[in-house]
Amino acid sequence: MTSKKDMLDVLRHSRHDWLNVIQLIKGYLALERYDRIEEVLEIAIQQALNESKLSNLSIPNVSCYLLTFNWLQPPYTLEFEVMGEVTDLQSIEQELESLVRAAADLFKAHCSLERENHLLLTFQLFPDFLRLTFDFQGKLCRLEELETALKHVLQKREDSFELREEECVFSVCFEKK
Repeated sequence: MTSKKDMLDVLRHSRHDWLNVIQLIKGYLALERYDRIEEVLEIAIQQALNESKLSNLSIPNVSCYLLTFNWLQPPYTLEFEVMGEVTDLQSIEQELESLVRAAADLFKAHCSLERENHLLLTFQLFPDFLRLTFDFQGKLCRLEELETALKHVLQKREDSFELREEECVFSVCFEKK
């Protein structure tokens, strides 16, 4: 963060997100939907744990980008999960950031606004490498153009690739240096 204004903006967004969770819980309490309260709490706890793990991977540029992505109201929601033991990924941050931003921009440009769209990024941490999986669900447009652009971004590094109108799933492995 470069200024107090930036810090206040981050705090404002974070407070807004937590107030939404609290309002959901309050509404379910009024409706006596205790099962839904437990579900909302479990989702909030899991999200906070994933945010904590992401923040501890020593990739501040990637972390800030992902943690604030939904605040800019993109045409799809982004969610992430971090699986495995937290490790230092600083040595691959630049390469990781380049891929994450490029893929996110391609999905922004090729998703339809007619449907709800969602991107799940899964960080699978292994002792010697990271597998990052992109799982887009929703509606995609101009599939041939998207496939060409994704292949260019991935440069044949993906270990699996699937593209259909309703989804795009691929994984990329990064060796820790």
